[in-house]
Amino acid sequence: MILKKNNKTYKIEVFENVYYPSDDTFLLIDNVKVKGKILDMGTGCGIIAIVNSSSAKEVDSCDINPYAIKNTKHNIEVNDIKNVHVFYSDLFSNINEHYDYILFNPPYLPSIKEEKKDYLTMAWDGGGTKGRNVIDKFIQEVYDYLKFNGKVYLINSSINDIELSLKM
Repeated sequence: MILKKNNKTYKIEVFENVYYPSDDTFLLIDNVKVKGKILDMGTGCGIIAIVNSSSAKEVDSCDINPYAIKNTKHNIEVNDIKNVHVFYSDLFSNINEHYDYILFNPPYLPSIKEEKKDYLTMAWDGGGTKGRNVIDKFIQEVYDYLKFNGKVYLINSSINDIELSLKM
């Protein structure tokens, strides 16, 4: 796909076993303007990290999916991006930094325990009958990784009880 943002044109490829960017991804891209040090949690193909790299000092980009990590590294190279670092992390398991902004388009759809958990399923399966397991864990941990006055941008569907997320 070709994406034009910030007076730049980006070529973004999406590999097999990597979730294709959807409307919620473009909602973040179109409405979030960030500077400073950024964490793109659950990066997928890296589109959010790449678009924000032009305004950010530094972008850390992580995912639980090894195919997504390879995909993001490829897209960074294709677009000649120098300030994005990509690595494996299951939420904050490999994070030791503090950020000005943390952006996360989490998996948020409800699931049934018996469903197969491959990498594509993990991209949309929020866990549990309400789809909140990943969101809840993220919210419980995120503030330990923000700088003073840091901000979190989290996609939260109405099916996941937005008020509960805000309360947490």
